[in-house]
Amino acid sequence: MPHFPSLSFFLKQRPPCPVVSARPAALPLKGPCRERGGLLSRPGRLAAWLLVWASLTLAGCAVKPVMGPEDALAPETHAPALRGVLRHGDWIVARTIRTGGNLVASVTQKPFSHAALYDAEYDSVIEATANGVHRSSLEDLVGRSQRMLVIRPLWADETSRRVAVERARVLLGKSYDFTGLVGLGTRERYYCTELCIESYRPFMGREKPDNPIPRIIQPGDMYFWGTIVHDTGP
Repeated sequence: MPHFPSLSFFLKQRPPCPVVSARPAALPLKGPCRERGGLLSRPGRLAAWLLVWASLTLAGCAVKPVMGPEDALAPETHAPALRGVLRHGDWIVARTIRTGGNLVASVTQKPFSHAALYDAEYDSVIEATANGVHRSSLEDLVGRSQRMLVIRPLWADETSRRVAVERARVLLGKSYDFTGLVGLGTRERYYCTELCIESYRPFMGREKPDNPIPRIIQPGDMYFWGTIVHDTGP
Protein backbone atom coordinates (compact mmCIF):
# COMPACT_ATOMS: atom_id res chain seq x y z
CA MET A 1 0.00 0.00 0.00
CA PRO A 2 1.47 3.40 -0.94
CA HIS A 3 2.45 5.76 1.82
CA PHE A 4 0.68 9.10 2.09
CA PRO A 5 1.21 11.95 4.53
CA SER A 6 -0.96 11.89 7.64
CA LEU A 7 -3.25 14.72 8.66
CA SER A 8 -0.76 15.71 11.36
CA PHE A 9 1.85 16.32 8.65
CA PHE A 10 -0.28 19.07 7.12
CA LEU A 11 -1.17 20.63 10.43
CA LYS A 12 2.53 20.83 11.37
CA GLN A 13 3.18 23.07 8.38
CA ARG A 14 1.67 25.96 10.37
CA PRO A 15 2.99 27.65 13.53
CA PRO A 16 1.28 26.04 16.55
CA CYS A 17 -1.82 27.75 17.91
CA PRO A 18 -3.09 27.41 21.48
CA VAL A 19 -5.33 24.42 22.07
CA VAL A 20 -8.38 25.22 24.21
CA SER A 21 -11.88 23.87 24.56
CA ALA A 22 -13.62 27.19 23.95
CA ARG A 23 -15.22 27.95 20.59
CA PRO A 24 -13.29 30.21 18.19
CA ALA A 25 -15.57 33.22 18.73
CA ALA A 26 -14.72 33.21 22.43
CA LEU A 27 -10.98 32.74 21.98
CA PRO A 28 -8.84 35.93 22.05
CA LEU A 29 -6.04 34.86 19.72
CA LYS A 30 -2.89 36.96 19.45
CA GLY A 31 0.27 36.91 17.39
CA PRO A 32 0.69 34.97 14.14
CA CYS A 33 -2.36 32.78 14.79
CA ARG A 34 -4.61 35.83 14.74
CA GLU A 35 -2.79 37.75 12.02
CA ARG A 36 -2.79 34.83 9.63
CA GLY A 37 -6.33 33.67 10.41
CA GLY A 38 -5.16 30.74 12.52
CA LEU A 39 -6.62 27.26 12.57
CA LEU A 40 -8.74 27.88 15.65
CA SER A 41 -10.21 31.12 14.32
CA ARG A 42 -11.24 29.49 11.06
CA PRO A 43 -13.00 26.14 11.45
CA GLY A 44 -13.37 25.97 7.68
CA ARG A 45 -9.58 25.71 7.42
CA LEU A 46 -9.57 22.44 9.33
CA ALA A 47 -12.34 21.11 7.11
CA ALA A 48 -10.22 22.01 4.08
CA TRP A 49 -7.23 20.11 5.48
CA LEU A 50 -9.47 17.12 6.08
CA LEU A 51 -10.57 17.15 2.45
CA VAL A 52 -6.98 17.37 1.22
CA TRP A 53 -5.91 14.57 3.54
CA ALA A 54 -8.84 12.40 2.47
CA SER A 55 -8.09 12.86 -1.23
CA LEU A 56 -4.46 11.84 -0.69
CA THR A 57 -5.35 8.73 1.29
CA LEU A 58 -8.22 7.45 -0.86
CA ALA A 59 -6.02 4.89 -2.56
CA GLY A 60 -4.87 3.33 0.70
CA CYS A 61 -8.04 3.02 2.78
CA ALA A 62 -9.04 -0.04 4.75
CA VAL A 63 -12.55 0.28 3.28
CA LYS A 64 -13.18 0.52 -0.46
CA PRO A 65 -12.45 4.23 -0.93
CA VAL A 66 -14.26 5.14 -4.14
CA MET A 67 -17.65 3.87 -5.25
CA GLY A 68 -19.72 4.87 -8.24
CA PRO A 69 -23.04 4.13 -9.97
CA GLU A 70 -21.96 0.58 -10.78
CA ASP A 71 -21.91 -0.17 -7.04
CA ALA A 72 -25.43 1.11 -6.31
CA LEU A 73 -28.22 -1.10 -4.99
CA ALA A 74 -31.21 -1.79 -7.25
CA PRO A 75 -34.20 0.25 -5.97
CA GLU A 76 -36.73 -2.18 -7.45
CA THR A 77 -35.25 -4.98 -5.34
CA HIS A 78 -34.14 -3.34 -2.12
CA ALA A 79 -36.79 -0.66 -1.58
CA PRO A 80 -39.60 -3.25 -1.09
CA ALA A 81 -37.35 -5.30 1.21
CA LEU A 82 -36.61 -2.24 3.31
CA ARG A 83 -40.30 -1.32 3.54
CA GLY A 84 -40.93 -4.78 4.93
CA VAL A 85 -38.89 -4.02 8.05
CA LEU A 86 -38.91 -0.22 8.39
CA ARG A 87 -40.99 1.42 11.09
CA HIS A 88 -41.88 5.06 11.62
CA GLY A 89 -38.82 6.85 13.05
CA ASP A 90 -36.24 4.18 12.21
CA TRP A 91 -32.77 5.26 11.13
CA ILE A 92 -31.37 4.25 7.77
CA VAL A 93 -27.57 4.22 7.69
CA ALA A 94 -26.01 3.92 4.25
CA ARG A 95 -22.76 3.80 2.33
CA THR A 96 -23.53 6.35 -0.36
CA ILE A 97 -21.67 6.36 -3.66
CA ARG A 98 -21.28 10.05 -4.39
CA THR A 99 -18.24 12.22 -3.68
CA GLY A 100 -19.30 13.16 -0.16
CA GLY A 101 -19.92 9.53 0.74
CA ASN A 102 -16.51 8.50 -0.56
CA LEU A 103 -14.82 11.22 1.51
CA VAL A 104 -16.69 10.36 4.73
CA ALA A 105 -15.91 6.65 4.39
CA SER A 106 -12.25 7.46 3.72
CA VAL A 107 -11.81 9.84 6.65
CA THR A 108 -13.71 7.71 9.19
CA GLN A 109 -12.33 4.40 7.87
CA LYS A 110 -15.80 2.87 8.31
CA PRO A 111 -18.13 1.31 5.73
CA PHE A 112 -20.97 3.84 6.16
CA SER A 113 -21.19 7.50 5.21
CA HIS A 114 -24.77 8.76 5.64
CA ALA A 115 -27.86 8.50 7.84
CA ALA A 116 -31.52 9.42 7.44
CA LEU A 117 -34.80 9.17 9.37
CA TYR A 118 -37.73 7.20 7.93
CA ASP A 119 -41.15 8.88 7.82
CA ALA A 120 -43.65 6.06 7.30
CA GLU A 121 -46.62 8.40 6.88
CA TYR A 122 -45.03 9.82 3.73
CA ASP A 123 -43.05 6.67 2.85
CA SER A 124 -39.94 8.81 2.53
CA VAL A 125 -36.77 9.74 4.37
CA ILE A 126 -35.80 13.01 6.01
CA GLU A 127 -32.10 13.62 5.54
CA ALA A 128 -29.44 16.31 5.73
CA THR A 129 -27.11 16.64 2.74
CA ALA A 130 -25.07 19.51 1.32
CA ASN A 131 -28.38 20.93 0.04
CA GLY A 132 -29.76 21.12 3.58
CA VAL A 133 -32.45 19.17 5.43
CA HIS A 134 -34.97 17.81 2.95
CA ARG A 135 -37.22 14.89 2.10
CA SER A 136 -36.26 12.14 -0.39
CA SER A 137 -37.98 9.03 -1.64
CA LEU A 138 -36.77 5.69 -0.35
CA GLU A 139 -35.97 4.67 -3.93
CA ASP A 140 -33.76 7.73 -4.36
CA LEU A 141 -31.71 6.89 -1.27
CA VAL A 142 -31.41 3.24 -2.31
CA GLY A 143 -30.27 4.27 -5.78
CA ARG A 144 -27.32 6.23 -4.38
CA SER A 145 -26.27 3.65 -1.81
CA GLN A 146 -24.06 0.56 -1.94
CA ARG A 147 -25.14 -0.85 1.43
CA MET A 148 -27.88 0.05 3.90
CA LEU A 149 -28.74 -0.73 7.51
CA VAL A 150 -32.06 -0.24 9.25
CA ILE A 151 -31.38 0.70 12.87
CA ARG A 152 -34.10 0.89 15.50
CA PRO A 153 -33.15 3.65 17.95
CA LEU A 154 -32.60 2.69 21.57
CA TRP A 155 -35.36 5.07 22.68
CA ALA A 156 -37.94 4.07 20.06
CA ASP A 157 -41.50 3.34 21.15
CA GLU A 158 -44.89 4.43 19.84
CA THR A 159 -44.70 7.87 21.42
CA SER A 160 -41.04 8.65 20.77
CA ARG A 161 -41.28 7.57 17.12
CA ARG A 162 -44.11 9.98 16.46
CA VAL A 163 -42.40 12.86 18.26
CA ALA A 164 -39.01 12.17 16.62
CA VAL A 165 -40.47 12.32 13.12
CA GLU A 166 -42.43 15.47 13.97
CA ARG A 167 -39.21 17.07 15.23
CA ALA A 168 -37.41 16.09 12.03
CA ARG A 169 -40.22 17.57 9.92
CA VAL A 170 -39.84 20.89 11.72
CA LEU A 171 -36.17 20.95 10.65
CA LEU A 172 -36.98 20.63 6.94
CA GLY A 173 -35.38 23.53 5.11
CA LYS A 174 -32.55 24.02 7.63
CA SER A 175 -29.04 24.41 6.23
CA TYR A 176 -26.37 21.72 6.28
CA ASP A 177 -23.99 21.86 9.24
CA PHE A 178 -20.58 21.84 7.56
CA THR A 179 -18.75 23.12 10.66
CA GLY A 180 -20.48 20.48 12.79
CA LEU A 181 -18.39 17.88 11.00
CA VAL A 182 -15.39 19.19 12.93
CA GLY A 183 -17.25 19.69 16.22
CA LEU A 184 -18.18 23.36 15.78
CA GLY A 185 -21.85 23.14 14.83
CA THR A 186 -24.92 25.10 15.92
CA ARG A 187 -28.57 24.20 16.58
CA GLU A 188 -29.59 26.07 13.41
CA ARG A 189 -27.82 23.69 11.02
CA TYR A 190 -27.62 19.90 10.89
CA TYR A 191 -25.52 17.19 9.30
CA CYS A 192 -26.98 13.74 8.65
CA THR A 193 -26.35 11.86 11.89
CA GLU A 194 -26.87 14.99 13.95
CA LEU A 195 -30.39 15.23 12.51
CA CYS A 196 -31.15 11.61 13.42
CA ILE A 197 -29.87 11.96 16.98
CA GLU A 198 -31.47 15.35 17.57
CA SER A 199 -34.90 13.99 16.60
CA TYR A 200 -34.82 11.66 19.62
CA ARG A 201 -33.15 14.14 21.98
CA PRO A 202 -36.17 14.59 24.36
CA PHE A 203 -36.16 10.86 25.16
CA MET A 204 -32.48 10.28 25.77
CA GLY A 205 -32.59 10.88 29.51
CA ARG A 206 -34.78 7.93 30.36
CA GLU A 207 -32.35 5.24 29.17
CA LYS A 208 -28.64 5.96 29.11
CA PRO A 209 -26.69 4.24 26.31
CA ASP A 210 -23.53 2.31 27.11
CA ASN A 211 -21.72 4.59 24.66
CA PRO A 212 -22.18 8.34 25.34
CA ILE A 213 -23.05 10.33 22.24
CA PRO A 214 -19.95 12.28 21.13
CA ARG A 215 -19.84 15.77 19.71
CA ILE A 216 -19.04 14.43 16.23
CA ILE A 217 -21.32 11.52 15.32
CA GLN A 218 -20.00 9.18 12.64
CA PRO A 219 -22.51 7.23 10.49
CA GLY A 220 -20.56 4.03 11.12
CA ASP A 221 -21.18 4.38 14.87
CA MET A 222 -24.98 4.78 14.80
CA TYR A 223 -25.56 1.16 15.80
CA PHE A 224 -24.14 2.03 19.25
CA TRP A 225 -27.46 3.76 19.98
CA GLY A 226 -29.86 1.29 18.44
CA THR A 227 -30.43 -2.23 17.13
CA ILE A 228 -29.67 -3.32 13.58
CA VAL A 229 -32.83 -4.97 12.23
CA HIS A 230 -31.87 -5.20 8.55
CA ASP A 231 -28.67 -5.21 6.50
CA THR A 232 -28.64 -5.26 2.70
CA GLY A 233 -25.24 -6.94 2.92
CA PRO A 234 -21.65 -5.97 2.12
